[in-house]
Parts: sequence; structure tokens; C-alpha cells
Amino acid sequence: MSRRARSRLSARTEPAGNADFNTILEEGAIDYPTHELHVLLRLLRIKTAQVGRIRRWSYGLGWALPISLVGASLVAMQGWKEPFYGFLAFAFLCMSVIILLEWWQGRVLPIYDEAEVLKRTMNRELNRRRIEEAANSYPKQV
Repeated sequence: MSRRARSRLSARTEPAGNADFNTILEEGAIDYPTHELHVLLRLLRIKTAQVGRIRRWSYGLGWALPISLVGASLVAMQGWKEPFYGFLAFAFLCMSVIILLEWWQGRVLPIYDEAEVLKRTMNRELNRRRIEEAANSYPKQV
């Protein structure tokens, strides 16, 4: 499958996946078929990994922001204007990127805080079905 086809497919399925996640949080996972629960669980793992990468970037830039401000103040005490403006521009850029990353995180997985609850709910339902299937596969004792 080409990259364009994958991006078009994910653009169509992501809103549906987020709606499914909300439904699972509200009503439970019992109404979903097993294969769909597996697909949603995989989608949730992929999205939480994406959000984890976004948070690591935000964390790194969060450390770069005060360091650049301290650098700007040290350079300003020396009276150097060009490096001072460079440090301030870098601080502004860091803050802008942090805000952009936080917005993007909300777009990727708006229910990130409930992701662990979703994973446990779906895994619990899949385990219940596995146990039920194993119990039904044994021959009945007469």
C-alpha cells in the first residue's frame, strides 16, 4: 500500500477510531467484535506511541526554553545585543513549537489521559472472550 493510500485510509478511520474509543469508555467493549477490538487496541497503541514522542519533544523544548532565557540574560549583562536577540528569538521559537506540539497532541489522541483505562477495558474483554471460548471448546462431561 502506498504512503498516500495509507494516509487517506488513516484520515478516514481516525475520526471513527476516536468515536469508538469514546463509546468504549462510556458503554464498554462488549458490543464490539473481537477483530475490531484488536484493530482498535493496535490503533490505540500506535497513537499513544505518537503522543509519547510528542511529549518527549515538548519536554526537551521545555528545558531549552529556560536555558535560552538564562543565556539571554547573561549575554545582556555583557552588553552584547546580537546574541541577546538570538537567544530571545530561540526562546520565542521554543515556546511556539511547544504550543504547536500541545495542539497537535490534542488532535492525534484527544483522550490520551484515559488511554490506560481503554487498554485495560479492551484487554479485559478480549481475555473474557478467550476464557469463554476455551471453556466452550472442551467436551462436556456427562
